[in-house]
Amino acid sequence: MITGAASGIGKATAFAFAERHPVAIVVCDIDEAGLDDTTTRLESLGCTALPLVMDVTDHHSVEQGFARTHLQTLWFAYTRAFTAMSEKMIKCYRSD
Repeated sequence: MITGAASGIGKATAFAFAERHPVAIVVCDIDEAGLDDTTTRLESLGCTALPLVMDVTDHHSVEQGFARTHLQTLWFAYTRAFTAMSEKMIKCYRSD
């Protein structure tokens, strides 16, 4: 799972991972158009991509995203989106 995968470092990380381990990658971002582009490009590399449009600063959005994956095990998570929103994330999860 790679958050922030619609652009920048998150997107580059998704491609780097797909080139080395082209199996399946869950890519997440709040930017649906950017995520669609990432997904299309990953699939052109032979990788199965599951796009999740979600706001990682919203606990319910994250729960709904994980529920849509039907994953039993998450082997790798690259949380690029968290770096820009760390203060908001802390407040979001601290309230639960």
